[in-house]
Amino acid sequence: MPRTEKKHRKRRLEVQSLESRQMMAGDATSSHLGPHNETSYFIESSQVVEGKLGDQAPAGVRLRRTGKITETVPFDIQVKDGTAKARDSDYAARSFRVTFPAGQSSIWIPITVFGDNRYEPHETIQVTARGPVRRGPFGIPLAPSASGTLTVLNDDPLPSTTVVPLTGDMTVSEGDYGHQRLSFLFAPNRPSSNETVVRVRTQNGSARAGDDFTSVDTILRWAPRDVEPKSVDVLVTGDLNYRDRWRESFQVVIEPANNNTRVPQGNSISVTIVDNDEEPIGPLPSLVFDRIREAEGPKGQRIAQATLRLTHPAIHQIGIKYQTITGGGNGNATAGDDFREIGGQVIFYPGQTEHTIDIPILGDNLVEADEFFHVELLGDANRVRIPNPKLGVSLINDDDSISSAEIATFLNGTWWIDSGNGSSAERSVQFGLPGDVPLTGDYNGDGNLDLVAVRDNYATGMLDWYFDYSADGTLDQTLHYGLIGDEPVAGDFNGDGVFEATVVRPNYWTGGLDWYIDLDHRGFAAEQITRFGNIGDTVVPGDFDGNGRTDFGVARKEGQFLRWYLDTAGDGVFAERDAVFGLATDQPLVGDWDGDGDDDFAVARKTPQPGIVDILLDLSDGDDREEEKRLRYDWGEVTFLSL
Repeated sequence: MPRTEKKHRKRRLEVQSLESRQMMAGDATSSHLGPHNETSYFIESSQVVEGKLGDQAPAGVRLRRTGKITETVPFDIQVKDGTAKARDSDYAARSFRVTFPAGQSSIWIPITVFGDNRYEPHETIQVTARGPVRRGPFGIPLAPSASGTLTVLNDDPLPSTTVVPLTGDMTVSEGDYGHQRLSFLFAPNRPSSNETVVRVRTQNGSARAGDDFTSVDTILRWAPRDVEPKSVDVLVTGDLNYRDRWRESFQVVIEPANNNTRVPQGNSISVTIVDNDEEPIGPLPSLVFDRIREAEGPKGQRIAQATLRLTHPAIHQIGIKYQTITGGGNGNATAGDDFREIGGQVIFYPGQTEHTIDIPILGDNLVEADEFFHVELLGDANRVRIPNPKLGVSLINDDDSISSAEIATFLNGTWWIDSGNGSSAERSVQFGLPGDVPLTGDYNGDGNLDLVAVRDNYATGMLDWYFDYSADGTLDQTLHYGLIGDEPVAGDFNGDGVFEATVVRPNYWTGGLDWYIDLDHRGFAAEQITRFGNIGDTVVPGDFDGNGRTDFGVARKEGQFLRWYLDTAGDGVFAERDAVFGLATDQPLVGDWDGDGDDDFAVARKTPQPGIVDILLDLSDGDDREEEKRLRYDWGEVTFLSL
């Protein structure tokens, strides 16, 4: 390679290397290259103390050059915003030109900084310098440039704002009842560039929080430059106690809650409460009342009134506080189910001797025992005597027990039978084994209901029926009918007065339910097969039209509810009647609950109380979706049936 070409190639590499260094250094340093050496330019950053309002601090930065300094070079200077702002009068922005004389290595760039009395963070001013564009080796354009920073140091102390109370010490009369509101105003004495925060709290003196006034402990905040007054309320409590001190006092204290805030010396407001109660003259009146006995009533709310009386008029006002209570010795009625909780105060004014209290009573259709609760009474012992502080309220159950069918359940071979008044069983019968399916009906035609236990016989693959015709636990007859997997049901499907052994079998070919009825009472074979209902329905046969013949019936879950489909024609073609009663989670039941000769709907429903189940009875023959009566049992989660 010729010597000249090698020399030019080396020079190009030097230029590329310099350009790379310029790109890495950014605006802080820029260089101008001569033919055989280079000149570098940079600005030395500096600091200046801001000064007070009206001061103009002498400040600036120095533009320096190194390398070849024999040339005269002009530079355009720009002084511009960093975090300091010219529009906020922090400094004087300007653009101007300076010139490096030949042989001079630095130039001072003056900057005017304006002082103030405002606390603020340190701020910066940006300075840039740019020289003329010149042609470098091989015609490459180069322009020297540099940038730097002047930091303005804040010398103003953190400002403080004093929050002063605008309300002075006060004296108030105590009063006899309730509360009187006292308002205390506070405000900063001047705007602040920072948030102003104080804590305001009450402090006991001879007056005590809870007895004489309500305790307060709160924070007040003002945004920067906000000086609007803010208030804190304290409630003073009235009473009738003439034995109080004549004068009692407490303080409202103000305290700073951040470094920017001050409070005045003696940072509290004194509040004096003057007692206005006079010693009563003569014997104290007594509060008397009559115990309330109310019929519970149907479902819904009604009002029972309690009358409170004074044995003789009082000279001063008398306040009586009242509150419903229950539980334990205070009653077995339940708030929210049997009554609504109430509480408040009645005032007997001088000369008055009688007051009434309204007590909301919640009726229901539940057959249950009588219940009671109390209304607790409280008065000032200095003004009134209350010999009995508990007013009793008795709720008399007016829901009759069911008049015909009985409720029963079968558990581990034992029948528990209730006559229809709820709560507990009046008798039990041991008949059957755990796992048997219980049924009831008149299977021998004597006019009495019999107990039946149906059991899987794995030796034959059939169902064995065991009959107790006297309902006393004695086995009177057995029958083999149906297959394991069938559902045994009770019913007199031909209306001859004698129940037939009947099973319901799902037909997976049609998706329906097939009813197999043993009309000759001999077992083994069915004399009648009727199809009614769908797989998944709950079977609910019953005499719903009162004609003496059991109708085919199913209860089907539709959304949240149970819809009952009844084939009163007995032909399995379609349902002549349907009605909605109960929820999809209920267990449907059938029985003649009101003794009118036709069967009614019912459902067993779990309550939120563990082990408690309600039986809801529809005595309207499906005309509405409402219960007309309710029974409650604590028998646990068992299967219920009717007798």
